[in-house]
Amino acid sequence: MARRSERHIDDSRRGEGERLGDTASAANVDWREASALVSSSYRAWDQADSGRSGSWFAAYVAALDREERASEAYAHAIKRAGQHAEGEQRPWRARSASPMRRSARRYSVD
Repeated sequence: MARRSERHIDDSRRGEGERLGDTASAANVDWREASALVSSSYRAWDQADSGRSGSWFAAYVAALDREERASEAYAHAIKRAGQHAEGEQRPWRARSASPMRRSARRYSVD
């Protein structure tokens, strides 16, 4: 595995879109893993004997909470990646003043 400083150098060369895509992909994996934990927690609670059902129910509720947080993180990552992609597809969309306009303002006489 690359050292942290090497990863930072590699990351600095990558585009914002690629980083956002990687973040969304990782968030999807986290959400899917959390969803699988919900399923297994539910099965454990469903099959538990009455003496232990309370603790299995608590584990199930905790898994639901984790899955909800993971789904929110995934939704946020997808939204950010989508907004970036939308901006990339509209080159005419002004993000800031052009260099010519900035120069003109700098040298304007009031």
